[in-house]
Amino acid sequence: MLERALQFFHRNFRAKKLGMPFFTSVAKIAMPNKIYINGKIQGLSYIKEDTTSLIIFRELFLDDCYYFEKINSPVNTIIDIGANIGFSTLALHAKFPKATIHSFEPNPNLKVHFIKNCPNKNINFYNKAVGAKNCKISLIEQKREQQIVSGLGVSIEDEKGGIDQINFEEFVNGIGVGIDLVKMDCEGAEWEVLKLKCWNKVKILTMEYHLSPKENKTMEKLKELLQLNFKIIKHKKLEENSGILLCYHKSI
Repeated sequence: MLERALQFFHRNFRAKKLGMPFFTSVAKIAMPNKIYINGKIQGLSYIKEDTTSLIIFRELFLDDCYYFEKINSPVNTIIDIGANIGFSTLALHAKFPKATIHSFEPNPNLKVHFIKNCPNKNINFYNKAVGAKNCKISLIEQKREQQIVSGLGVSIEDEKGGIDQINFEEFVNGIGVGIDLVKMDCEGAEWEVLKLKCWNKVKILTMEYHLSPKENKTMEKLKELLQLNFKIIKHKKLEENSGILLCYHKSI
């Protein structure tokens, strides 16, 4: 009961900061056409016939699902993997307005919404997937009722695919500076990305994970991968095989 009351309070507190009206229940939360970000009005573009847009908005802006509010250390460079229509990037920009953000979203149908939602000069958009190597991929669309959507689909390597995937390690090394924060939601592709050696250059990682016990992708295996560089600060389970992790580099 107390937990639900606190959630209600925090949601309305955050909604007020965004310029949204007070609501009495989750059912009363409607997608706004505009919100206030850092004192400026930002119009919102989204897929109106897709109810997941509201879910994404609520999780990011009203529930702080990726724990952005918990991060108090200086953040200058951010990578957003699985930016979708730009709500996660916009939430990052709201929290870290001076940071340079590199946002990746492979779904070409979402680009138009991202550009409208994130017009800021310090936000760089890449209509590409992120993985462990450079290749072509295809997206297999999937829709679930409850999820923090990262692109409406799962990527598979496909030489004839029309979407570019970049090597995450090469990108990190090419930036030439340390990465203060990575937000990652790539629908299961995180396993190969986490095996790369560049994570020692990342200070903070917040991610949605996806387990697959049949493929030996268990929570124990995930922790083994993460603990090579990180310590887990927060863990929120979403479903049986998915959840959110906030991780700080061991040096912090």
